[in-house]
Amino acid sequence: LNGPNKRPRTSTMNEAPIAVVTSRTSEVYVWGGGKSTPQKLDVIKNGCSARQVCAGNTHFAVVTVEKELYTWVNMQGGTKLHGQLGHGDKASYRQPKHVEKLQGKAIRQVSCGDDFTICVTDEGQAFAFGSDYYGCIGVDKAFGSEVLEPRQINFFFSNPVEQVSCGDNHVAVLTRNREVYTWGCGEYGRLGLDSEEDHSIPQKVE
Repeated sequence: LNGPNKRPRTSTMNEAPIAVVTSRTSEVYVWGGGKSTPQKLDVIKNGCSARQVCAGNTHFAVVTVEKELYTWVNMQGGTKLHGQLGHGDKASYRQPKHVEKLQGKAIRQVSCGDDFTICVTDEGQAFAFGSDYYGCIGVDKAFGSEVLEPRQINFFFSNPVEQVSCGDNHVAVLTRNREVYTWGCGEYGRLGLDSEEDHSIPQKVE
């Protein structure tokens, strides 16, 4: 993995006993969960290459060089699904599957929480799907506690997102205006809002 042609480019890990790395050649390697050495993962079967990878407790997400999003279940973590794969159902897809609802959107970055996913487009749009138990989805509660396919977070409609980072049960966003917003579970002050309250709507961190 540390050879001259395979230098690691990005890495991700979470509370599940597994780590994932993308190499300079856009290959994906995984270890942990019983694998003691890096194993090459044939992520995409149709010739696409991985640009960024993220691991949640229950799932993986990959942004390809072609700026498409693929997700699949992480069998080393928990297996209960709440829509965090974004395919409109709760099926456990064990192979990477294109998130078709985002067809035509140029996905730039993705981040995974425990059982939810948020991605960002080149235009700065943010889309979320999965469990909304702590309000992490950031969209209208009328959609229910489980959002099975991507929904745009309209809060950022006029304030484009630069980067998103998901914790287990909370979210932090950096906008192109260099502002930070957080929402989700506020326990232990993780939202930076001088309280431990949960928030389902993004809150500006002053």
